[in-house]
Amino acid sequence: MSYYHDVLYVTIFSQIVGSFSNYGWFVMLSIPVYATYALVVNVLMPAWNAKDVAIPPESEADRKRQEKHARQAARAQKFASQRR
Repeated sequence: MSYYHDVLYVTIFSQIVGSFSNYGWFVMLSIPVYATYALVVNVLMPAWNAKDVAIPPESEADRKRQEKHARQAARAQKFASQRR
């Protein structure tokens, strides 16, 4: 609802400026410029930046493999600190 009032105010201002100058209609260009900006920022950019591929759930085998690698890394680090 507030956008309607904004358009009304811009139109009134453009009529006043247009009565003194031939370039008052440039003020009216602010409405489609803002509408384009709002469309790009609120609709298109989130759609472009959204991740297309969903991350698949981790299987039991993958989880066990990661735990094994973590244990091996911890063990290697333990033995590397004992050698010093």
